[in-house]
Amino acid sequence: MVARVQRCKSLHMRRSLSILVMFLIVGGTPGEHGARHDPFPGRTASASSRLAASQERDVASLDNKLIGLTTACAMGGDVYISRDVYRPTNEIPCAAATYLHGAGINQTIIKPTSALSAALFSFTAASEGYKLSDLTIDMTDAPAQGAISLNHPIRPIFENVRIVYPSSGTGTALSAQNVRELHAREIIITNPGIGIDINGDGGAEHFYDSIVVESPATVGFRIRRTTTSDVGGYYLAAVKVTNPGNRNGQSFVFTSTVANTALPLFMVNCVGDNARGGDALSITNINLLQLTNNWFTNGAAEGANQASVSLSNVVQATFVNNHFQSNSRDVAVLGTSTSIFFDHNQFNGRAAHLYFDRVGVKSNIRAATSGNLFTGTLTNDFSQLDDSNDARPRLPFATPTGSSEICTPGQIWADATYVYVCVRSGSIKRVPLSNF
Repeated sequence: MVARVQRCKSLHMRRSLSILVMFLIVGGTPGEHGARHDPFPGRTASASSRLAASQERDVASLDNKLIGLTTACAMGGDVYISRDVYRPTNEIPCAAATYLHGAGINQTIIKPTSALSAALFSFTAASEGYKLSDLTIDMTDAPAQGAISLNHPIRPIFENVRIVYPSSGTGTALSAQNVRELHAREIIITNPGIGIDINGDGGAEHFYDSIVVESPATVGFRIRRTTTSDVGGYYLAAVKVTNPGNRNGQSFVFTSTVANTALPLFMVNCVGDNARGGDALSITNINLLQLTNNWFTNGAAEGANQASVSLSNVVQATFVNNHFQSNSRDVAVLGTSTSIFFDHNQFNGRAAHLYFDRVGVKSNIRAATSGNLFTGTLTNDFSQLDDSNDARPRLPFATPTGSSEICTPGQIWADATYVYVCVRSGSIKRVPLSNF
């Protein structure tokens, strides 16, 4: 029994020393990052001296810290990256589950050089335990490369991370495939080619909360599928894709190469604003969608025929309390789409609010005039709009207070006697109804 206890104590000491080695390789000052501190301040103790000799490098050197970071990522474990600017020239592969955390955004900065030829961080172990938090990744000198690549991790976590590209950036900030239950929150991405790119065939149940993507060149948030099976849902809350740089990108793209792909998607309080390189939200061959309290706008010119939301071959989609606005088409319903419901949404574009093409057969497309706000032309084709099993448009009875009531040009009222039309603000005209 005594020998067994001694062996256990010896194993515990070796593990503790291993953790200490990892911490000292990466660096840090006494007391930095909460309770974490160097157990041997000044490195005067014999254990610390032996460690320094065995590593044969100075932990105060940024180059050596990078060597230590790469080594630690390969080994896995808990790795603290102290406050400083780091300049890696190569990919940092994390082949074992690793918790990488810095001193905070704009405190710990990883800024790869132009020599980088692959994604900066790659997480590849099919296991739990990956986490990246509290740091900035600055891709200014490697604008075409990815920042983070995931393949096979289970339940990875990303929190309080900023990823910065130059105004002409084309790299993908975060890419993932074969990843089950990804958690990302409080992420800021600026000027990427693609902000977040997900290959969803190999796993889902992804959660995204408080994510900002600014001025993507191609798309802010994309999910791609090539199979029809339901492998899990996607839950987006407060994900905002904006375009202050007026780049020709899209906000959100959810697409599959095959029809009737089950992809349960829930979007709440999300924004896709000022898309100019295609529809702000584009959904193709996807089923099972619930979108509530979102904002989608498209800033392209009217002749571009871009929509704030495009639905192509979509089945079972519900939109509640959303804002749609485009210079061409607020919502485009394309191909063979069925069971699409609009309730209490605001359509605020300049042309057709609901645009229908003549491809495929559409059915059960409902947008009740009593439950949605339309500020202009309801649709280009009433024959394809099924509202309460009646394809004819409905106008609830209402009577303006008088001919000089403040109104919006084109606004229409009707009662049992007249149809009223606002010809300009403060001027309403009417025509009497008669039997025929």
